[in-house]
Amino acid sequence: MCSGAITMLACGHTLTHQSTTHCNIQHEPISALQDCCSECYPPIHIREINQKYDSLREDTMRGIRQATSEQRFQDVGVLKKESRFNEAERAKKLGRWKNVKYRWEEVVWPGKEEE
Repeated sequence: MCSGAITMLACGHTLTHQSTTHCNIQHEPISALQDCCSECYPPIHIREINQKYDSLREDTMRGIRQATSEQRFQDVGVLKKESRFNEAERAKKLGRWKNVKYRWEEVVWPGKEEE
């Protein structure tokens, strides 16, 4: 016999738990949890964006130092332009997530007594 439960998250996504996989069941009533999934959690996306663009910046700066030491000044200009473009892209992507308003900062767990 299989059973399952659906939990509706504050972000609108659902968690589905089934005791046995691949069984067609009628789920219990849907419960709610004041939390969100990792797909919708802004701090995770902000961290990933910063890690990506920090790595790109390190690579670009390494290239600039090497091109400068080899006196390839035209390459330095290209790399600086690339660096400015990457920073603009970072700002644009961060702006999307920093403006997300989410109301699940305090997770409310079902059955937890109020403190």
